[in-house]
Amino acid sequence: MYKKCKESAASGDIMGACKVMLELMEARKVEVEKEGDQTYLEVALKIRESGEIEDPELKNTASILIMAIEMS
Repeated sequence: MYKKCKESAASGDIMGACKVMLELMEARKVEVEKEGDQTYLEVALKIRESGEIEDPELKNTASILIMAIEMS
């Protein structure tokens, strides 16, 4: 998922927000349980709603990604 997002980062707000979210996940060593081929929205929702993830910057970035997807 990271590779796909990174390759598409120049294609707009959604991919840019996705790239930031994935970079934050990597930097902070945050793992999200993977269930097959998840969409960016599913991962962002898991991060935003997780009680185990307390990083406010990561949760905010996930919310921004969700809003960008909803507005597209």
